[in-house]
Amino acid sequence: MFSALGFLGLGLLLLYFGGNWLVDGAQFIARKLGLSTLLISIVIIGFGTSVPELLVAINANLASKPDIAVGNVIGSNIANLLLVMAITALIFPLNVVEKVLRIDGTSLIGVTLLYMMLAMDGALSRADACVLVLAILGYLIFRANNDEHDHEDDAPNITLRNACLLAAAGLIALPFGADLFLQGAVSLAQKLGLSDEMIGLTIVALGTSVPELATCVVAAMRRDVDVVVGNILGSNIFNLTLVMGGAALAQPLTIARSFVELGNSVLLAATILSLILMFTGARLCRKEGASMLVLYLFIVSIWIS
Repeated sequence: MFSALGFLGLGLLLLYFGGNWLVDGAQFIARKLGLSTLLISIVIIGFGTSVPELLVAINANLASKPDIAVGNVIGSNIANLLLVMAITALIFPLNVVEKVLRIDGTSLIGVTLLYMMLAMDGALSRADACVLVLAILGYLIFRANNDEHDHEDDAPNITLRNACLLAAAGLIALPFGADLFLQGAVSLAQKLGLSDEMIGLTIVALGTSVPELATCVVAAMRRDVDVVVGNILGSNIFNLTLVMGGAALAQPLTIARSFVELGNSVLLAATILSLILMFTGARLCRKEGASMLVLYLFIVSIWIS
């Protein structure tokens, strides 16, 4: 019990510092390269904070625990939207650019539907995995071609090399912190007798969403809305394409009937609801954030029971 709590504490410490380093490094890189904070957040932060999900999904699938791999992604995406974004909105209401909802929000719904269609037969083959990987490549190319510079020439007094090193430090600290946090959380969950499916949907999903939470909380406290939105939308797109695809490339991925019939539907509903709330007034206020948080707690309570 004490070792599990120690892992949790050390993991949270690494997540705190990793989140700060990653946000700082990504912003410096954006300014140095003349790119928008949003694009850098989607590519660097979105991908970087999805690394824990990728590692967990591949390892779980190779260990013949596909329920943890799939539950990890579905639960993490739901947690990113209804928990991470909700907590961030409670800290600082999020003003969302309409173009972000039109391009990135539509892309998220598109890849969610694509994944659901490929998973309808209860499995993701290597051919399905290639389709998902091609989808993320197409999205990144399209997004880069539709980027808009959002900075004046105010690059901070830091070299591009140091900015990359700072971001890299954050990308290293976040997965290590998430892994330590995850070890402690899974140990506690197993003592409570939870199944692999429930551990994947709740504990593992929450643990692998901690990097997104740490990064978004840091960004919210600094009023960097683009980092928050780019991180969440980018991470969820990466999860459904690169993470699911990576796990299925390593070994064809079996998807339990409960995920096909219920989990995927809850994921789609959470995605659409979150985007609608962001679209109304192009803002996610504290009241909406609180409603999303209550909904997330309700979903988790139903799953656990």
